[in-house]
Amino acid sequence: MVEIQPLNHWAFQIANSFLIISFIQWNQLYLRFTISCGCFFFMLWGIIFFDIAVDLSTWNFVLCCLSTSHIVLILRKKIVGSFELPLENLYQKVFSGVLTRYEFKLFKGCIEVQEVVAPNTQILKAGNTFEEILIIGDLDPEKTKVEIKVNTTEGERILTHQVDPYTWLGVIDYIQMTQTPNSPQKSGITVDATQVQDKLYVFRINVDQMHSLFQNKTHGMSLQNGIMSKMLGFVAGFIVSLDMKYLEAKQQFQRDPNIQISNFDLE
Repeated sequence: MVEIQPLNHWAFQIANSFLIISFIQWNQLYLRFTISCGCFFFMLWGIIFFDIAVDLSTWNFVLCCLSTSHIVLILRKKIVGSFELPLENLYQKVFSGVLTRYEFKLFKGCIEVQEVVAPNTQILKAGNTFEEILIIGDLDPEKTKVEIKVNTTEGERILTHQVDPYTWLGVIDYIQMTQTPNSPQKSGITVDATQVQDKLYVFRINVDQMHSLFQNKTHGMSLQNGIMSKMLGFVAGFIVSLDMKYLEAKQQFQRDPNIQISNFDLE
């Protein structure tokens, strides 16, 4: 006859409760926390109930330490202080919804901040090779004027006399004026700050460095999806077209905003 044993030690019950909770966790931090707690109470069970079961206690101590080390690493990535003022504004106004502070800390290595303090300053030169993506920072439209001009066969033509704060400078909306899918020549775009009363920040994103960052095994995919969704979603205006793949991506993104940005080969 099968004899039903009484319930095991309380430490054993708590340990298994934490393991059950860990099986339903999607959040990495909570997952590691519940596993650490489970291993800790299994260690206590081996010490108290079995009067120090060396192997049981040792293995669970090692597992608890390993899982706790993951908790420390996750918290280090989550706890990132504020950035220097221009980049902090860029993060808050543009990237806070798509990148964590740790991811933006990685991304800011691709960004060079340019200060514009004088009128008639050329921000983007004609005939550029689109090695950089430019984002205009905070500006008061009444005090700061930024013009975008395009060089066509008929000569230079002004596309707009004014851009909005945090505009992505480039030509994806206007590339048909000077470039078609059968014509790989680069467009000649000039951007001038024609009137500057307040200091203007321009963020220059190095495209090669950005694409290298997309290869990061841990955060590359998240960075690529976040940044490209901002570009293709046209949250802030004009965007540089490095090649026709961006035009193709933009057209598909407009048809289906839920499309996975990682489906595009952006190298």
